[in-house]
Amino acid sequence: MIQKILLIVASFLIIALGQAASVPPFGICASTFGFALFFIAIQSFSAWNRFFIGMAFFALIQVVQLAWLISHPYSYIWGVYLSLALLLGFQFGFLAAFITKKQLESRFGAILLAASWVFVEWYRLYYFSGFTFNPIGLALATNKVTLQMASFFGIYGLSFWVFMTNCLVARAYLTRKIVLAAAVIILPLIYGILSLQYHDRQMAQYDLTHPKIHALLVSSKILPEEIEGSGTRSDLIGAAFKGWEKIVEALLAYKEQTFDFILFPEIVVPFAADAPLFSLQKVEELFKKLTPHSIPIVASEINQELYVSSSAIAQGLSTIFKTPFIIGLEGRDSFQDTTGKYTSTYFNSAFYILPNEQKMLRYDKRILLPMAESIPFDWAKPLAARYGLFDSFKKGNGPVIFQTNNHRISASICYEDTFSELIREDDQNGATILVNLTNDGWYPNSSLGIQHLEHGRLRSVENGRPLFRACNFGISGAMDCFGRDVLLIPFQTLTQSIQATPVEVSAYTVTTLYSRWGDAPVVLFAIVLLVVATVLRKW
Repeated sequence: MIQKILLIVASFLIIALGQAASVPPFGICASTFGFALFFIAIQSFSAWNRFFIGMAFFALIQVVQLAWLISHPYSYIWGVYLSLALLLGFQFGFLAAFITKKQLESRFGAILLAASWVFVEWYRLYYFSGFTFNPIGLALATNKVTLQMASFFGIYGLSFWVFMTNCLVARAYLTRKIVLAAAVIILPLIYGILSLQYHDRQMAQYDLTHPKIHALLVSSKILPEEIEGSGTRSDLIGAAFKGWEKIVEALLAYKEQTFDFILFPEIVVPFAADAPLFSLQKVEELFKKLTPHSIPIVASEINQELYVSSSAIAQGLSTIFKTPFIIGLEGRDSFQDTTGKYTSTYFNSAFYILPNEQKMLRYDKRILLPMAESIPFDWAKPLAARYGLFDSFKKGNGPVIFQTNNHRISASICYEDTFSELIREDDQNGATILVNLTNDGWYPNSSLGIQHLEHGRLRSVENGRPLFRACNFGISGAMDCFGRDVLLIPFQTLTQSIQATPVEVSAYTVTTLYSRWGDAPVVLFAIVLLVVATVLRKW
């Protein structure tokens, strides 16, 4: 029994810490034998014991890996934190009940168990919790070489491979047949090495005839309550204008340079983008810091005074820099009903603003965070009101592609980039560059920034597209289409509350199997295998 306890403890430590945010080398260990130690330890227990031990084991792993949640300023997050840990623990415990010596000694059993877990992870996305963090395939993604396997069948393909590998390693221990286990361990390494070597040569040739993507990334370390401000409406407007002043200060050093685009984080200043709030005179004085020339600014007359909106300021700055802006602001649609009364709906949006053009493209966030951006149920409204949330954003309708002279850009906002199929939809619409606008400031001084970055890295590899990120209290940066870092800007390294950093990334892209087929192959394979196993009574 002591040996089994030691195996479970060792397995727990390897898996719980086997993430990029903790001990990255443990990720490779978790992807090969971390779970196998646990399987070997429990395979002789009764089904009920396997269930309860498995549930407690995986729930505690989630307690470690989701510890970033409790850095949130509101106490309700403890309920979310513990509920998610127990929910994911229950899912793993249910499968652990079927991990017997008979299943582990069978090659079909190893594949069946892996397929079962992949189905659980995928099903969780849509019907169980909608929670995208911590698929076990992340263990294989901690290494840039083995990460390349994601180009085949995405994160769920990685999860399948990790679970199958661990089952086959447990089988090798029980049967002393090691050839198959060794093969599945080595294959991701061989594929990753050969793939990167081939594409590095192709990329070098491509870069000789194609310009690199030259972008300016704006990062910040301003807490959400500082962005939103406090006090009277006049105080809030003043705080918003101060945000624009800081943005101008950050951009000042780059006014003579040329960029393909300038990327900003999610909702960099509060209030609706089209709301005329700022004195035209103050905005003109602000622009004089950048240029002596007069810049046309759209203004609205209110009480015989002229006022300017955030979108108009952004458009003026885009004109000064002669560069497209991709900027996170609050979108608004207003409608007049039959009584003549105006009503508005609001969106968490990414605006695409071109120099000298008043017309702006807008992408509206499609996946809203429950209880932070949307109130899913009427009974939850009083609870949300206690934390300052009185209304919901509206969901966006679909992907929007921002077209530049040389590139087609798709935007995701915040944790949308943890949803594989959502980003793949952008790729299917012709995107050649992925950008993400994020505010991780609700979880300051936690591991969320690193964990969030790793999901973005996966989307880059899955779709074979370079990725640019602009974050508040996160990790801004850029990577090539193989998920390799070109530039990382952790918020801890910023010397100013808002700071701009230039970066160049190869425009080289690849068409991957995942971009063509998505999650369908691995999910359908899992479902077919489960049906066959049920019909043949292989459980």
